[in-house]
Amino acid sequence: MELLSIKKYLQKNTINILIFIAFGYFLFRLFFFASHISHYLPLILAYLGILLFRQRKQLKNIFYILIKVLGSLNFGQTVLLGMALILLALNVKLYLGNLIRFGRVVPRMNQVLTEEQSMKYRLYARNRIVSLYKSGRLNYEDAVEKTKEIRHYGDRLTALELLKIARENATNKIPPMGRMKYSLYWIIMVLHHSIGIASHMSLLKNHVYLGSYLFIFLFSFALALRHWKSTLINSGISDAFLICIFYTIILMQFVNYPIYLFGRFLKFALAGRYFFPVIVPFYGIVSYSLIKPFKKEVQIAICLLISIFFVWGDFPYFLINATTQWFMPNG
Repeated sequence: MELLSIKKYLQKNTINILIFIAFGYFLFRLFFFASHISHYLPLILAYLGILLFRQRKQLKNIFYILIKVLGSLNFGQTVLLGMALILLALNVKLYLGNLIRFGRVVPRMNQVLTEEQSMKYRLYARNRIVSLYKSGRLNYEDAVEKTKEIRHYGDRLTALELLKIARENATNKIPPMGRMKYSLYWIIMVLHHSIGIASHMSLLKNHVYLGSYLFIFLFSFALALRHWKSTLINSGISDAFLICIFYTIILMQFVNYPIYLFGRFLKFALAGRYFFPVIVPFYGIVSYSLIKPFKKEVQIAICLLISIFFVWGDFPYFLINATTQWFMPNG
């Protein structure tokens, strides 16, 4: 919806629409997804960056434009702007207050609660125990014993695995994976988990399916490069491409890579769902690139074949491959 709105704006060149879309989108993401701000902030920045780039020639007249826009607002738009400003003020108060009080935009749990209270939360307890061992404040045996405080079975196993990896790395002096190599693993793993089925259990597709999806995406990328035209620079396709690239780089290198450095475990806190915020523009680019260069008959054939493959790889694939454990009350 946001990309479609940008395209309409670019075609009509209506500054009023631009400001309300950008402002509304920015506040909506901050207000409703503040708890996941580390994943949505890159998307917000990418979106606003594109808007600023589109309007770079008008930035010097920004105050004149704002006065003009404010003067043209009707009653409904004025109310909407007032609500948006209130939400913005609340967000600024919350995060600026955190920064002043705790020295962080999002405070650590033990800055708000006591250590004993914090340890009752399974994810904090898991990471805290591993951190205490890595810093030398707990020996390995005591750290393993302390994992019994983690009530969640899966997180207790993860904590034990992270402790085992940390001990091996400390003993053998194993260096961490570099950013470039990590990027390749990250792309494969996120794709694998994005096309798989994840719930209380996981049903990941085999390498034949994974290779087929990779072929479709890489083929669409090759077609996009082969048939790229300068006219696409000012289109919604280029906007979608920039948003996907910017979001992916931030998520991969500035969110997930530090998590990997902490645990030295590739699958640690890495899930395909984190790519979902940009999955619509991503598939839009893939679809456009696959059918645009061909004639109508070929386009129809490509749409049918890929649609059948994607539909078959969804619910039918699950029904064929799901074991009886999927349908048990406790998995």
